[in-house]
Amino acid sequence: MSKINLVISLFFIMFLSLTICVQAQVVVKADRDQATYEVGEVMNFQVTSSESGEVSFIIREDNHAPIIEKGTFFLEAGQTYNIPFSHDEPAFLICYVNQAESSDRAGVAFSPFQIKPIEREPADFDAFWEAQKAEMRTVESNPELIPHTSTNFNDSYKLVLDHIDGRKVYGYVTIPRGEGPFPAFLVMPSFGGGANHVIAGTNESAQINAIIITLSIHNADPEEGDPDRYMPDDISSKTGNYYRYGLLGGVRAIDYLFTRDDFDKQNLGVMGISQGGGLSLIMAGLDQRIKMMVHSVPALCQHNGLRYDRTSGHPYFLFKSRTTVGTPAHEQNTSDAIRYYDAVNFAKRYRGPSVLFLSYEDHVCPPGTGMAANNLLIGGPKIIMHSRETVHETPDYQIKRYDSIRNFMPATRNSNGAISTDIGYNVLSVADNYFTTVGNTVQLTSEVTLEGNVLDLKSDWEKLSGPGRAVFSNPTSNSTAVRFDQPGTYVLKFSAVDDRRIDQTDRWVSIHNYITITVE
Repeated sequence: MSKINLVISLFFIMFLSLTICVQAQVVVKADRDQATYEVGEVMNFQVTSSESGEVSFIIREDNHAPIIEKGTFFLEAGQTYNIPFSHDEPAFLICYVNQAESSDRAGVAFSPFQIKPIEREPADFDAFWEAQKAEMRTVESNPELIPHTSTNFNDSYKLVLDHIDGRKVYGYVTIPRGEGPFPAFLVMPSFGGGANHVIAGTNESAQINAIIITLSIHNADPEEGDPDRYMPDDISSKTGNYYRYGLLGGVRAIDYLFTRDDFDKQNLGVMGISQGGGLSLIMAGLDQRIKMMVHSVPALCQHNGLRYDRTSGHPYFLFKSRTTVGTPAHEQNTSDAIRYYDAVNFAKRYRGPSVLFLSYEDHVCPPGTGMAANNLLIGGPKIIMHSRETVHETPDYQIKRYDSIRNFMPATRNSNGAISTDIGYNVLSVADNYFTTVGNTVQLTSEVTLEGNVLDLKSDWEKLSGPGRAVFSNPTSNSTAVRFDQPGTYVLKFSAVDDRRIDQTDRWVSIHNYITITVE
């Protein structure tokens, strides 16, 4: 055989092998496009494959939580095997399937808007963080700006601030060209800390015509990276946790921002993805100067979940305690300390609009942890962009965050001739009377818009909290009447769902708003 024929034969064998591998693919999906069910409802994980053979499966909340159900079955090629499943408490779960070398997963939610915090916050939570901020402010920040890069739309500078314990706060500040004053956003970093992990926010600034501070949480020039990132870190101590530096660094950066004459001193937001998403949640509750929050697949939520055999958020502090120290005393101390760094405990303190990008198959930052925090965000309109299959990536965040920012913070609508003026979803909810008496009727109206156009969506009203019953005349209409049977303060929740494109994509949007009514 000639060398040419040998090469052709080998290529054909490799191509055939690859083709067979591609064809031998097991797939699992929920039996409902939204993959969302109520507690106790029976659903089916639907499994198919191009090859006949034995398939194994496990169902659990995340990679560290206990397995809830597992099994094996024989699957005929081209046929569908249903794994019936129900769950008795609000949660997100993932079904993992394996067949030979092929695997897949599918995420589902059971009553996701009913997921609650695992534990109560510490009694001295606010006092602790006020003391930390006060200590940080005893150190002069001594800001240093170093010219970095310029574009047609903005100029960027490296920002260096003095910090506690002899450390530095590093990041970049990007200033739009043109006349200010400008709104501003703080961008919190994702996990990592190598060279150029944090970069100047030139694109963010151009998109929303705002001052952007992209923040590092490490004690090193972001162009060089920090070989000692996330150290020192004593997770068993409430003052030893490494994230203390990053959170106080965020407050320090905001303090600096308020010294700038080109900042409008009114419109301040925070955004981030993964670790940055969790840090954004925390910053929004830690600093009341923040008026808008955008976060994607957030970490740092429900830290103590594993203690109750439930899902825990990245960076899995209790799992780290068990696997690196392994003593009951260290685990208890860690459990107590990490409550001061749980985004769930900060969420209830934020009172503005929020946008969340959530992935049902996320096994890095499990969606149930982020949803627990988001269920406590009742101080403003809330947009949640659900994705069934994007794992820990949410591509929509990169563009649609700007649309939402322009909507909820009109000062960011670009007047600098730059990239886009699109605006996203908005929801306006009103009552004809926010004070009433028992038995009297209150008229409620909500309107959902996208790009300024009113949408006709599936909607729902419900009582979120209050001492008695709230009776709605038509709870599935945008406009309804409500009356109350006991005096007290009631929080009512309006929800709508835009799933018009779910057949073409794995994505849909839920829109929420809240009305508080006092009944005498």
